[in-house]
Amino acid sequence: MISKLNLETFLKDVRIISAFYLKKLHKLGLYTVNDLLFYFPRRYNDFRNLLPIANLRVGETASIRGKILSIKNKAIFKRHINPLLLRKRSGVNITEAIIEDTTGSIRAI
Repeated sequence: MISKLNLETFLKDVRIISAFYLKKLHKLGLYTVNDLLFYFPRRYNDFRNLLPIANLRVGETASIRGKILSIKNKAIFKRHINPLLLRKRSGVNITEAIIEDTTGSIRAI
């Protein structure tokens, strides 16, 4: 292990980074301390600016704060038939919630 870090130090040599996170960092193309320091995500959500539900617009990403009135999970399945004539089901789970604040309510998926 390396006692002093510099910009060229490989992340695999930084002992506080576990193998689990090292694999995730490598998937992002991050291999050195320099890579990590100068990595800027493609997308960044600023959760400090909250919008009232009444001010939301279709197609825009926004952060809201409200009371959850109801929440439910739905499983959506597709049926596939494989070459061995065995039926197989696969799908996704969708969480849907109704949220309200003092200006209105909205369905969030």
